[in-house]
Amino acid sequence: MKNKVCLFGLFSLFLFFVIPMITHAGNGSIYVSGNAKYYPNKTFSVDIVANASAGNIMGIGGVVTSSNPSCVEIQSVNNVIFGSFNNASKFGYLDTNGNGFAGTQSIVRVNLKSVGQSCSANISLSQLTLSFTDGTNLKPSNNAKTINVLAPPSDNNNLSSLTVNNGSLNPGFSFDKTSYTVSVDEKVSSIVIGATAQDRNASVSGVGQKNLNFGDNNFSIVVKAESGATKTYNINVNRKDNRSNDNKLKSLTVNGGSLSPEFSSGTNNYNLSVPFEITKLDLSAVANDSKATVSINNPDLIAEKTTNVIINVKAENGSVNTYTIKVSRGKDPNKVLSTDNKLLSLIPSVGMLSPIFDSNKNNYYVYLPYEIDKISFGYDLSEKEYATIRTTGEEELVPDSDNYFSFVVTAEDGSENTYTVTVNRAKNHDGESSEDVMKKIAAAESSKNAKCDIDGKKSKSNIALIIGGIVIIVALGALSTYLFLQNQKLNGVKNKSKK
Repeated sequence: MKNKVCLFGLFSLFLFFVIPMITHAGNGSIYVSGNAKYYPNKTFSVDIVANASAGNIMGIGGVVTSSNPSCVEIQSVNNVIFGSFNNASKFGYLDTNGNGFAGTQSIVRVNLKSVGQSCSANISLSQLTLSFTDGTNLKPSNNAKTINVLAPPSDNNNLSSLTVNNGSLNPGFSFDKTSYTVSVDEKVSSIVIGATAQDRNASVSGVGQKNLNFGDNNFSIVVKAESGATKTYNINVNRKDNRSNDNKLKSLTVNGGSLSPEFSSGTNNYNLSVPFEITKLDLSAVANDSKATVSINNPDLIAEKTTNVIINVKAENGSVNTYTIKVSRGKDPNKVLSTDNKLLSLIPSVGMLSPIFDSNKNNYYVYLPYEIDKISFGYDLSEKEYATIRTTGEEELVPDSDNYFSFVVTAEDGSENTYTVTVNRAKNHDGESSEDVMKKIAAAESSKNAKCDIDGKKSKSNIALIIGGIVIIVALGALSTYLFLQNQKLNGVKNKSKK
C-alpha cells in the first residue's frame, strides 16, 4: 500500500513538474469509447483509450466525471492493463519498464449505471496528460462522450388489427382475444394473414400467405414487445373437404386360388394356399371408388413359407386402407426330405440326467428326493425348420414311484425318434428328511457290503461313475454332497470285501 502511495506521488511529480519542462515531440489523444444508448437501471462500462499518433506513450493521467449523475452515475474506475492506478475518478498509467506502447490501447474501464430515464449525461475527461518514452509530454484537449438513457422498453405486445383475405375471423377481432377460427371453401388453397402491432417498436411474425390443406390448418401470429415479452394469437383455418373417403376394394380375385374367407370389402385379412408350382400371385384388385388408387406389394413366394401380399387402397382424401393375403406356398415335390429326428439337448429343471445326454442315446433317469415334487424339461431340436416334437408326462411327481416322460421327435420325412426319461421321486419316511433316510440307507448298504453299479445300468439309489479309480457319486438336489462322501466309504468297504 505504501509502495502504491509512493508510486502515485512520484507519478504526480513526474506529470506536473517534469513533463511541462520537456518539448512536445510525441503526439496523441485520450478519449472515451463505448456504446451511447442504454435503458434505465442498467450497469455498463466505457473504456478510456490512449492513442499515440507519434512516439510511444509511457504514461497518462486525468479525471473522468459525469455531467449528470442523476442520469448516469460513475460506479467505479478499474484499471485495464498492468501498471495503471487510479484514485476515485482519477486515473493514470505509468509504464515502469520504460518501453511504452504505440498505437491505440484501452487503459481504464469506467463502470457506470443508468439511474435516470429519458435523459443524457456526458462522460467527460479533463486534466489530461500524455508522456512519451522520448521524454516529451502533451496535454490533450478535454473531451466527452454523451450517454443517452432511453425510456423504459414497452411491454405492449398487443395487436391493433388482425385480418384474413378469405373468410372472416370468428369471433371478430379484439386485441385481448387470442384464438380465432376461419372457414373457407374447398377451392381456397391459400390464405393471407395480416397483423399490425399497437406499439410501433414491437415486432410481428407469422403473417403473410399460407398454404391450406383440406381440413384444419393452424397458424400462430407472435407479437414481441420492445421489452421482449411475447403474445401469441392463434387462427384455425378450416378448408372444407368434400373429397371421397372411400378406401375400400370392390373386388379382390386370385387366379389359381381361393381366398379364405371369401372376399368382402369390409374384411382386411385373408389366407391362401398355393401349390409349389406357383411362384407369384396373379391377382386383381379393383377399388370401390374410381377416384381411389390401388397399390400392390406382391413379392415372390417361398416354398413351405408364408408370404404377405399387401394391397393398399388410398381414397381421394388421402386415407389408406390395407388388405393382407397370407400366402402359403407348397412343398417342392422333388425335394429330398430331411431324416433328422434327433434332439441337440434335453435339460431337466431340477436334478441331472443319467447318463449325461447324448443325442444318440434314448433312455435316461433322474433321481430326486421327496421334497422335490415338480419337474419340467427344456430341449432343442437338431432340425429346427422341419422337425417337430410332442411330449408326454405329468409335471407333478408321484413319490416312491417312477414318473415317465417321453419326447417324440418327428423328422420331415415322418420318421420318429423317442427319448424317455424316468424320474424317481423318493417316498416320504414318516416325516424324516431325505438326508436322514439316506444315512440309514447308506448304513444298511455298508453293512451288506453293497456293490455299486458301475456299468451304467439302472440303479434306483444313485449312479456311480468310476473315473481313474475314484468313485464319484452323482446325487441330485440338496443330498448330492452327502451321498458323494457316503459312497466313497462304500467303495472302501467293497474293496475290502474283494480282498
